[in-house]
Amino acid sequence: METAGRAVTVDRLVFALNGRRYEVAAGEVDPSMPLLEFIRTRTPFKGTKLGCGEDGCGACVVLVAKYNPRKDEVTEFSASSCLTLLYSINFCSVITTEGLGNTQDGFHAVQKRMSGFHASQCGFCTPG
Repeated sequence: METAGRAVTVDRLVFALNGRRYEVAAGEVDPSMPLLEFIRTRTPFKGTKLGCGEDGCGACVVLVAKYNPRKDEVTEFSASSCLTLLYSINFCSVITTEGLGNTQDGFHAVQKRMSGFHASQCGFCTPG
């Protein structure tokens, strides 16, 4: 990583995944590790899947929230975790399908919109 022509080192990576804090020491993971690989191999969350590996199918999409201290605002955006490097989400909050919502706790706005428009997953990457 570079800032204004000088290298910036990260001694640890800190982020939230579905409301849980994760801290990864430098050297504990390969800098080229995709977020998807970390989610699938080092957390209990298995809903985020590898489909095409090319940002085409949506099986690996997660919701990322990033705080901008200059504007004092949080920006949310979707990201294909198969192509997103783990180190790029330092100090972000990530939500997978398990972290969105459910019948007991209520549904997330994304789920409400899909339901409201009678949308469904295409089935291309759905297991079974």
